[in-house]
Amino acid sequence: MDSTRRSEQFTESVIANQRRLYAYILTLLPDPNDASDVLQQTNMALWRESGSFEEGTDFVAWSLRVAYYRVLEHRTKQKRQRKRFSTVLVETLADEMQSESSDENHRLEAMLKCLEHLRPRDRELVYRRYSKGEMVSAMAASMGQSANALANQLYRIRRSLWKCIQSRLSSGNEP
Repeated sequence: MDSTRRSEQFTESVIANQRRLYAYILTLLPDPNDASDVLQQTNMALWRESGSFEEGTDFVAWSLRVAYYRVLEHRTKQKRQRKRFSTVLVETLADEMQSESSDENHRLEAMLKCLEHLRPRDRELVYRRYSKGEMVSAMAASMGQSANALANQLYRIRRSLWKCIQSRLSSGNEP
């Protein structure tokens, strides 16, 4: 893969994971302002260390590890502040968030696989409602059906997706 495409993919990964990185950092630092500062430091570090990221490996796990070290650096700088978590607590929270991130990835992969099995029309409805954020009433009007009928249809689709996801996760069926 050429360096331009690799750089584009890296950029997309960084952007797509901003919320997850911020949430992770916020669990390790009590102050949202500190968490925002550390997120910016993490972003800079991700760019500086982008050459060490191995393509094909788990970007989320790698970026969370980079964030973890930025949190530790921040804590070292802020040692004199009274509001801080113990190192043991920070390590415990970091490990827990890593584990949850892995679980979240499995759930996301299962959901994507289950979405592939939906009828194209149902997949389009899910996309319009949940990705584009269209209101049920507007969707129903554009489709010439009642909002109540469409809401019921979306409910059945969500229930079907939920069952599929649960089945894949409980059977250990990798997506």
